[in-house]
Amino acid sequence: MTIQLQIPPRVAAGIGCDPGLRIDDAKSLREMRGSVAHQWPALAGRLWADDGGSRPQIRWFVNGIDSRYLHQMDTRLFDGDLVVVIPETLWDE
Repeated sequence: MTIQLQIPPRVAAGIGCDPGLRIDDAKSLREMRGSVAHQWPALAGRLWADDGGSRPQIRWFVNGIDSRYLHQMDTRLFDGDLVVVIPETLWDE
């Protein structure tokens, strides 16, 4: 199972990764944290809180739907899903 994770280019540049990342074997947004932390620890620290929940300034979209209207960090992920991360600060720019 492969999930596509899209992060803002300036965030990716700041931690030295591509803005489009491939995540394997994550069944929820919360589980995705483990895969990201293993490959890109600095990114995981910017997106997830220590308890596995989202940092408050981060918005998560799964296939174009805001995760706040789904099951938040327990939103189920399926093969081929696209997860887009948008820091709330971008909404004000």
